[in-house]
Amino acid sequence: MKKGSKIVVAVDESEESTHALSWCLKNLVPSNSNTTLFLLYVKPPPPPVYSLFDAAGLVFSGDVVANVINFGTQSVQSVMERAEAVCRNFHGDVSTLLS
Repeated sequence: MKKGSKIVVAVDESEESTHALSWCLKNLVPSNSNTTLFLLYVKPPPPPVYSLFDAAGLVFSGDVVANVINFGTQSVQSVMERAEAVCRNFHGDVSTLLS
């Protein structure tokens, strides 16, 4: 690869994405290059809430909605931590930017 290259690897919770990231690091990103590797994770949207009432007619509390959102955030952190660990095994220097 040319110096200054940019590579995007999609990551998720699967072993296949971990393998794809490892393959990319081993075969496409030399340790002494100026290549930038971007890890792409698309956070799934929370399940739709069609009504504030459940089947029994009870109102969903703000805690339920907050827990669903919190679970999504924890999922992102888990996936990115695992991907960063794979990157550190190949190249010690890893920096992150979440957006």
